Amino acid sequence: MDTTTPTHDRAGWRIRDWCRAVSIARSTYYTVDADAAPTSVIVGRMHIITESPAEWLRRVGREVRR
Repeated sequence: MDTTTPTHDRAGWRIRDWCRAVSIARSTYYTVDADAAPTSVIVGRMHIITESPAEWLRRVGREVRR
């Protein structure tokens, strides 16, 4: 059973959880250009992504019409 909070209610994501929600590998996350990277903050030693996966996909993705 998935006990994580739905993405629309979350204020932040750990990198692993965010990548899973976007369906990309963590290694891909680290190769994203700085201008396309999701917004994030560092709290202590923890990196928290504050941009939801859906917001990021809308911002960097392009719509494909067939």
